[in-house]
Amino acid sequence: MAAARKKRRPSRPPASPNRHARARRLDTRLRQLFEVLQKGGFPNATTLARKLEVCTRTIRRDIELLRDYHHIGIQYDESRYGFFLTDPSQPFPGAAFTESELLALIIARQSLAAHRGSPLEQILSDGFHRLQSRLDNEQTYTLDTLGSLISFHDLGHEDLSTETFHIITSALRTRREILFHYQGLKDAKPRERRVHPYHLGNHNQKWYLFALDPASKSAKDAGIRSFALSRITQLRLGTATFQRPANFNPAQHLKGSFGIHSGDPTTEIEVIIQFDAWATRLVQERQWHASQDLIHHTDPPGCTLTLRLTSTAEVKRWILSWGEHATVLAPPQLQEELRHAAYSILANTPSRTAPRLP
Repeated sequence: MAAARKKRRPSRPPASPNRHARARRLDTRLRQLFEVLQKGGFPNATTLARKLEVCTRTIRRDIELLRDYHHIGIQYDESRYGFFLTDPSQPFPGAAFTESELLALIIARQSLAAHRGSPLEQILSDGFHRLQSRLDNEQTYTLDTLGSLISFHDLGHEDLSTETFHIITSALRTRREILFHYQGLKDAKPRERRVHPYHLGNHNQKWYLFALDPASKSAKDAGIRSFALSRITQLRLGTATFQRPANFNPAQHLKGSFGIHSGDPTTEIEVIIQFDAWATRLVQERQWHASQDLIHHTDPPGCTLTLRLTSTAEVKRWILSWGEHATVLAPPQLQEELRHAAYSILANTPSRTAPRLP
């Protein structure tokens, strides 16, 4: 293999919160100024500055913003030496959204398509429309115009009930145990579980509950399990409460997984995959895992991807999806599992040349 060049995807610099914080402070101050004027009393700039704890120059600039940008009628009464609203019944207009915040709303609205027809559609739609109601006419037009240029496509949604979400989120908030029947992929039949819910997460358009299963906890096993909501039945709230560990972090819990299932956190498995030139163009376009090292080489043309995981269950299915474009170099156990899977696929695939059985 020719000399390799290691390539890491450059990390994005963290977005500075200063600009957004300033926008939020301005919006809050404008709203407070509007509420003071709405109460009447003809306050002057000095009175308003004292109430809002700013200088009079800031008050005059804010009044100009309310007039020119939000189109609020504010006049100054020469005889009473103070400001007043020409229409006190006028509601405060929508908050000023930045361009990036409008883009976030556009993406949020379009992502609702992934849940269209599911029980979650109504919940998410109600929340989004409450946010959208804060926009002014110009921002709403921008949202509608750009929204028609962005779309999301998915392979379907889960068959979940809103009651399931209500029960689980209630248990998360009140720290109460929940009981349900659950059939894992390797279980012959469902069995009852009594767990302490820690976190609710979505991975690849599928919802999972992270919870402590006291029955499986031991000296070597923390007992944290992930449950697919689509396989939970007969869900109900228990009466017992529990204390969620302050140091539980779902991201840390999934650090060594290639999806949603984590293995033994004390065991690290180094997975090395070689991709051909065709697959390399696709592999290098994404950050597949936080631990990844991507090395390009010319002999043979392609790249080598190294991952450090605690479980190979999900990465095995991912490797199979690349077909002949991926070759596993390590570990040996994963190589053997992939050989077995390939033989099984071959055995289950009818051949045109195979003789017909009588």
